[in-house]
Amino acid sequence: MPKIRNEQSAVGDAWVEYTPALSAGSGSFSNASATGRYKKIGKTVHFTTTVTIVSNGTAGSSIVIGLPFASIISAMALGRENASVGFMIQGLISGSTVTLFSASNTYPGANGYSIIISGTYETS
Repeated sequence: MPKIRNEQSAVGDAWVEYTPALSAGSGSFSNASATGRYKKIGKTVHFTTTVTIVSNGTAGSSIVIGLPFASIISAMALGRENASVGFMIQGLISGSTVTLFSASNTYPGANGYSIIISGTYETS
């Protein structure tokens, strides 16, 4: 039986907290924040973020969250609005951000929403 090489190191086993940049595709939030965690193993990055929208303000079209490392290819992330309506969220990972839309490709935010999104992508 072939031996499987474990590429995780002691550091690679730990999830690391980060504060993602947060913006809207158009307009701006009156009061919103984002928290995140990631785990990088070799060139693979696993991440999860939570966006809390207290007051949506004029934010619209999409929600844009900064990633801990830039992606070298486009990928998808999936999530859920978890405080109010419970609908699914889709995220497009591209470059140094993940852009969020509702499952119906519309703006996914509103006052009082909490959005959790997770994904995996390749970095350089």
